[in-house]
Parts: sequence; C-alpha cells; structure tokens
Amino acid sequence: MLLFEGSPFYIGMAVILLSMLILKVARKKRYPFLLFYFVFCVYVLHVLKYTLFPIPVDPRVIAIHAGPTIDFSKGINLIPFSDSSMRNGFDREMLLNVLLTIPFGFGIPFLTRIRLKKLVLVGLTVGVTIELLQLFLSLMLGFPYRYVDINDVIHNFTGVLFGFLLFKIFTWLFTVSVERVKLPPNALLAYMHEVCSRSGTNTRKENADSSSIDC
Repeated sequence: MLLFEGSPFYIGMAVILLSMLILKVARKKRYPFLLFYFVFCVYVLHVLKYTLFPIPVDPRVIAIHAGPTIDFSKGINLIPFSDSSMRNGFDREMLLNVLLTIPFGFGIPFLTRIRLKKLVLVGLTVGVTIELLQLFLSLMLGFPYRYVDINDVIHNFTGVLFGFLLFKIFTWLFTVSVERVKLPPNALLAYMHEVCSRSGTNTRKENADSSSIDC
C-alpha cells in the first residue's frame, strides 16, 4: 500500500513550500497571507489523504480485485438521496463528509476575495473534484476502489457553505472585538482585520445589488 505519510506527504510539502517562495518573491505576498496559505494547503493535503489514500500498488493485490468482468457501475451512484443512509437520516459518514470541507469554506476568504455566488460554484467544484479523483483512481487500478457518490458531493458542498457561514460569524465577532479592545500593532491581526473588513464590504455590496434588482 502507498501510504500518504511516505513520499506523497513530502512531495506535497515540497510543492507547498516552493509555491510559497514563488508567491513571496514574484507576487510580493505578505507573511500573514503566506501563513494562512500554508495552513490551507496543508489542510488540502489532508483532504487528499482521507479521500484517496492508502492506494494499493502491489500487482498481486490489484489482480485479485481487477478483471475484465468488473462492473464499475456498482461503485458509482449518480442519483441524489437514493441510498438507504440518506433516507434514514444523517449518519456518521455523512457527518464526516460535511466536516471535511468546513475548513475550506472558512479558510478560502483569507486567501482571496470571494462572494457567496462564487462560493456556490467553488463548493460544487470541490465535491465534484474529490469524486472525480476517486473515479480516476478506481479506473487506474481497474476496479472500484473508492465509491463515487453524488451524495458525497452534496455533503461536501454543504460543508463549504457551513464553513463560509462560520467565517461570516467570525468576521462579525472579530470586528466587534477589535473595535472594543485596544490591541497592540500586529501584522497578523492587521491582516485578519483587513480580510474581515473586506468581507463586510462585499456583503454590503451584495445587499445593495439585491435591493437594486428588487426595485
């Protein structure tokens, strides 16, 4: 088995550090941004760990499961809310799929300006990308190693939206705290305040646009 803790982890970390160097030298990004970028990228690495790894690499193990008569359709579900777990309510796997992407929805505003409409597209893309990677892995191995489920896309999308909602709550709490408490000058806090202020501005613009449409 190819474990995440081996070469995939070190390669991933090398790519992250190299991209941080490029962002610092070529794009002149500030250190607080790079800190949030590093944390977010490490989170993405762990998403890959829990959704793709371990990967079987022993030909003998693969040969046991693979074959010309393998039916890949048994490892794919494209009908939303079709399985028994969805009909019977929230189970552990559903909860984990939601929790998996909450940090994504919470962390992405610290790296880029994003509005709710764009976040909806990004949230769907996250879930679809994870399932496509699992499908690609199964096709490469020659048997359904990971179950591809449209319900997982829905759960991941829900997690992204919930994470963004938590970010909005954090924005309000952080802004109120900064206004009431005199904090010493700090580059990290200044960057967080900038992100929160930017988010508040985007929210007001969206509300203004909605009012204009209604009129």
